Amino acid sequence: MKRLAAVFIIFIPLFFATPANASELKAEPKNFQLQAIPGDNLVETVLITNLSNSTKNLNVTWQTPKNYAVKFTSVKKSALVLAPNTTTPIELEFKIPKDLQPADYYGSLVAKADTSEEKVDFVIRILGTTKEEIKVSDFADNGRKLNFTIINSGNRTISLQTKAGIEGLFGLFSASKDTVTSVRAGEQKEISISHNNLPPGFYQADVVFLFGEAGKEHVFPSFWINSDFILIGVLLLVIVIAFYLKSRNKAQK
Repeated sequence: MKRLAAVFIIFIPLFFATPANASELKAEPKNFQLQAIPGDNLVETVLITNLSNSTKNLNVTWQTPKNYAVKFTSVKKSALVLAPNTTTPIELEFKIPKDLQPADYYGSLVAKADTSEEKVDFVIRILGTTKEEIKVSDFADNGRKLNFTIINSGNRTISLQTKAGIEGLFGLFSASKDTVTSVRAGEQKEISISHNNLPPGFYQADVVFLFGEAGKEHVFPSFWINSDFILIGVLLLVIVIAFYLKSRNKAQK
């Protein structure tokens, strides 16, 4: 009985220990959707909590994408010591330039301590006339998926719905896919449409990209699946026909 009790005591910490891959930090809220006009000043607060039982040296940075970056922010605290199981507020101030054009702008607050990291995303929409537009810049097929490169060439975040129908010669084989994703202004995103259940052959795709309130792009790519098998089959067929004709000519002589 004593031995069982000892084993139980040994295993108690395993049930309550923090998993090795779990973050020891927590950020709240996880994202902000803000609106402003040129010349505004916005102040927002993010709460960072140390979930561990040890003191953490916290580093806070502001990161931005290449396009439509929020470069008009200041973070009140960039480095601090966070005691175990405590929470600290991080204040951010956004000074909107008076000449900033209407669009969606993006940035992220990143808090790091040791191997733990928390990220808080910000989207600031400057009110005014914005544009919804995409470009289908590239298309390729790798034998299992149709891959499209989509660029949001507008200046606001869009919800992109992709509807695809794939059909073989004479309609013998077909497949359809429907996906939805979000694309930020200026962002380039890869959209993949799986077709790994289709047999080798030549196919025509009918792909519609629906975005924003009424945006639409329509493309009709064609492609081969495992074209090597088709070529080998045709070559074998030619050889068989040639052999048959040669044998027939000999028989007639």
